Amino acid sequence: MPGTFFTIPRSGAGLASPLAAQPAPVAPSPMSSSPLAGPEGPTFQHTLGAFLDKVDHLQHDADAMVEAFALGEPVEVHQVVMALGEAQTALDLTLQVRNKVLEAYQEVMRTQI
Repeated sequence: MPGTFFTIPRSGAGLASPLAAQPAPVAPSPMSSSPLAGPEGPTFQHTLGAFLDKVDHLQHDADAMVEAFALGEPVEVHQVVMALGEAQTALDLTLQVRNKVLEAYQEVMRTQI
């Protein structure tokens, strides 16, 4: 247990590990585990989905700001430009991640067994 201090007995008795008495961790069954997070944290699928949702949200926000500005609603020009820049940067990052994933997949497919 983290943060617990153990004393070492002076005789040979009792030298068994304090962790030996604990049961071994059991792998979760596919039916009981959450599809959003594994024992170590969020899954790649969840992380990628959340990232793509964020990019989509940024694109829609930028489009809505441009539309509001075009219709003459009270929207600051600098806010529109910043929203467009943020949406473009997020899209560029998404394309770069996609390219790297495709490169990795192609490299794995080229690997001979």
